[in-house]
This record gives sequence, C-alpha cells and structure tokens, in this order.
Amino acid sequence: ATITPHHVSCPGGDDGWIDLEPYGGDPPYQVEWRNNTTGEKVPDVEDPSDLMAGEYEVRLFDDNGCEIQLTATILEPDPIEITISNVVDPDCESNETGSATASAVGGTPPYTYEWSNGQTSATATGLHAGDHVVTVTDANGCEETAAVSLADPNELEANITNVTDVDCYGAATGSITAVGLGGTPPYSFDWVGTGQTGQTAFGLVAGTYVVIITDDNGCQAQTYAVVDQPTKLIVEVLEVEDETCDGANDGEALVNATGGTTPYSYDWLGTGQTSNLATGLAPGNYTVEVTDFNGCKAYAYVTIEAGD
Repeated sequence: ATITPHHVSCPGGDDGWIDLEPYGGDPPYQVEWRNNTTGEKVPDVEDPSDLMAGEYEVRLFDDNGCEIQLTATILEPDPIEITISNVVDPDCESNETGSATASAVGGTPPYTYEWSNGQTSATATGLHAGDHVVTVTDANGCEETAAVSLADPNELEANITNVTDVDCYGAATGSITAVGLGGTPPYSFDWVGTGQTGQTAFGLVAGTYVVIITDDNGCQAQTYAVVDQPTKLIVEVLEVEDETCDGANDGEALVNATGGTTPYSYDWLGTGQTSNLATGLAPGNYTVEVTDFNGCKAYAYVTIEAGD
C-alpha cells in the first residue's frame, strides 16, 4: 500500500487528509486508524479527512486477515508572524502624514497585505494618529493581524508674552514678543506685514499684529496682539492777557494740556517759568513746551501785545 499525507493549510487547522492506496493481498481491505499524537481513534475510512497536524497510523487488513501497519505525518505551516517597522508618526497635529511597514514570516508565502484604511501594500502611508490594523493573508488563505498606534506631536501653540505699547501718539516704538509651545522645536517667526522674523517685533506703530510660528516639521500656529497708543498730546491756549501799560511787562498766558500720559510738565521757553500759567510777560511771542510722562512733547504759541 502507499500512503500520502496532505498537510494542513493553516496553523491549527483541521483540513489535512491522508490518501491510502492498498494493493496486493486479497481484497476487500479493512482499515483501523489512530492519531498517534493524541492517542485518539480516527474514523476507519480508507482516506480520512478533516485531520489536524500529527502522526497517524493505519492498520490495513486484507480478506485473509493479513496485516500491515503504515504511518503518515501531517504537517502544518508555522504561524504567521507580523513585524511592523519604520513607524513614522504624523508630523503635525491632525495631519495624515504617518506611515508604517509590515513584514511577515511563517505561513505559506507569498503574502498579501490589507490595512484598515483600505491600502493593500506592505507599507501604509498617509496615516492619521490612532490605531491602524494590518491583515496579512498567505497563499493558503490563512490570516493574521497586527496593530500599530500612531501619535500626534504635542499641539503647536503660539502665545504672546509681552506687549509694549507706543509711548507717543503716532510713534513707532511698540514691540511684541511671542513664544512657541509644543510641536517640534526650533521655531521660526513671521510677523505678518512687517517683514520681521524674530521672536520679538520692534518699531511698531499702533495696530493689530499677527504672528505665524512654524516648527521644525513645518507645522504652523498663529496668534495676534494689539499695540495701543495714548491719545494725541494737545496744548490749548485758554487765556492771554496783554501788557496793561507800556513798559509794565505784566502780560499773562494760561494753557491746558490734554491727551498723552499724565502728569505733564510745562516750560515757557526762554522765561524759566514751568507752570501752565506764565506771568510777568513783556510784549512778544512766546512758546510753551509741554512734556508728558512718556516724554512726548507738544507746543503752543502766544503773543503778548504791548500796552498803551
């Protein structure tokens, strides 16, 4: 007799069978099968099927009671083992730029791959953060799965840490400092519309400014800040008293400052007087210089007419 095992397709499977072809002796034949691996009896048919991996023994009898014993071993392939390598996390939060590569051994090559996002190559690309499953199928249709988890980098944030307002109305003395948090340092800065690329933008007039921060992966975040300015410093002439009599030198002028940043200082140029009221003035033209707390300056002009 000849005995030919047909092996199991997948690890742990039970689709093995044995082809027994008796010849010689006096037919008909009888068989007794046994699984030597488990010690269990196998149905006594000439070609047993639905067998798991193991060693099987058959006792073959002819019509005269003559007997021979044969064995056959049904094998199973090694389990499919999947290794996931070259794992690349997304470069920016919520981007789909991750990737991973699966490779298989065991089973029966060649293999096919299918990722949970529908991709069918060993390497999956364009992946978002989260869990991704790959199913590997071998030439016998056996399957195994493996999973990989991708993570976003820390969210890139743009924050303003300092704002210096303009000191005088209409001046360009403001500044803003920004910092980047999270993402992948180092960071670059773009102060939109100013051409400045430092962490601090200088020489700013009053207004709203946007900064775009870009990390080393090209991820971007933006924020804004407002540079304020004081109101315009103005000097108003409230009252002018001309000289009463020729040579009296008793002219007076009263001014008042508004806007800017209080307190104010007054200087009647060339007179030595430092209040908002100048007295004892001779006929002529006078200039008062007002300086506010920030050093901003404004001027007013008065004329004292001569007395009769």
